[in-house]
Amino acid sequence: MASKLLINAWSAEYALRLEVSQADPDYLASSVNWFLPQAYYAFLFSLRARLVVDDVHMANARTVEDEAVRLARAGAYGPVVAREENPFAELFDQRIRSGSARSLPIHAIAPTRSLLIGEVQRVALVHETYIHNRLGSIAYHHLISQVPGYLVDSFVGERAKAIQAINR
Repeated sequence: MASKLLINAWSAEYALRLEVSQADPDYLASSVNWFLPQAYYAFLFSLRARLVVDDVHMANARTVEDEAVRLARAGAYGPVVAREENPFAELFDQRIRSGSARSLPIHAIAPTRSLLIGEVQRVALVHETYIHNRLGSIAYHHLISQVPGYLVDSFVGERAKAIQAINR
């Protein structure tokens, strides 16, 4: 189950990381409507995978979000995030706004997307390190070996190497 949730998280993150054409301003403006939800689902599925390794099965988005806030306050995401009241508010708003158009000025789209990629990367590293530590190195690497090549050859493989280096 954790592997399926991680593949969902990685697929959402992969879609978030896809380059948006700068040549078409209309397409660029509409990209906000998909990259914010992609970041949300990358986060949501990553956290659900982290919870599943502890045999905690949560499918309700609001319940998972509450757990994220609890973990943040407990320091799971670092001291800076622990001091914030709701460090994931922007992402959580995506559940509420899904299906509704969101607009950003054209000049703010690329920086916002880059910020989201960085946040997803940071949180995913925390979740995946936890999963690695709970499953053990052999089981974690077996899980990674089951992932489609286009993911392993990109950020998933890079993150797996970073986690391995952290845990040496």
